[in-house]
Amino acid sequence: MANHPHISFVIAARNGEHDNRFLARLRTVLRILNTFVARHHLSSEFIIVQYNPPKSQPLLEDTLADLATDAMPIRIITVPESFHARIAPGRKGPFLEYVAKNIGIRRAHGEFILSANLDIVYSNEMIARLTEPL
Repeated sequence: MANHPHISFVIAARNGEHDNRFLARLRTVLRILNTFVARHHLSSEFIIVQYNPPKSQPLLEDTLADLATDAMPIRIITVPESFHARIAPGRKGPFLEYVAKNIGIRRAHGEFILSANLDIVYSNEMIARLTEPL
């Protein structure tokens, strides 16, 4: 991987108990994107900010390691429960999406950053466009 990829894809995620299809959806998005990135030789990285992961679920680094490639390395940043408790004391919800995305954006190495939601499936045409000069 280049130290400074052209683009950093950033998502915030929490493998919570409320969604039993979370990992399948994430794996699908990563496989599709990886195919297009490799096809178009797009220098990239995919950053997943795993925010306040529940202890009852597997960590993403244990379930996604097989999807990282030279074409699209996957970086997982884990934000612990202690951080969440410190910045959001008494908050009912366990997931601060925009805080998590900002954590990923600040740690991105890409010349450009695309921050989106987990379920965004990028098209082949869009990835091809990202490789074109401005």
